[in-house]
Amino acid sequence: MKLTTRRILATLIDMTLIGLPVGIISTVFGIIKWIMSFIPVVKWFRWIFHLGSSWFVVPFCIYEIVCLACFGTTVGKALMSVGVEEESGAMTMRLSTIIIRSVFKMITFQFCAPLLLLVSLYIMFKDPEKSLHDVLAGTCTWLK
Repeated sequence: MKLTTRRILATLIDMTLIGLPVGIISTVFGIIKWIMSFIPVVKWFRWIFHLGSSWFVVPFCIYEIVCLACFGTTVGKALMSVGVEEESGAMTMRLSTIIIRSVFKMITFQFCAPLLLLVSLYIMFKDPEKSLHDVLAGTCTWLK
């Protein structure tokens, strides 16, 4: 299986792993917010239970940063046998590199998805070891 395909599948696995609990919490908060809309005085406090779709970004960034810093991989990357390292060849990445990579990865996927995701996919298909967040963080991906 090509590196590009494995990278995409690893990201989908990681997003599912974080997205399911976040989706459940979001659903519960939505139900609480809906129930509160029927209670006259309490309905003004419904905003406390509002979770937008971008709420997924924080748990995913924390998950990726912690996994890469502690284990050098995420669950998805481990299942798909994909590794990440700095361009300098250091097997363990610096925390600053991990944070930059994770934040730019989520910015690409969440906030500016259409344009940046297309640019990221173009870079990945041109050079399977790189994506937009890899170029910005100075990292590369490889098959284990």
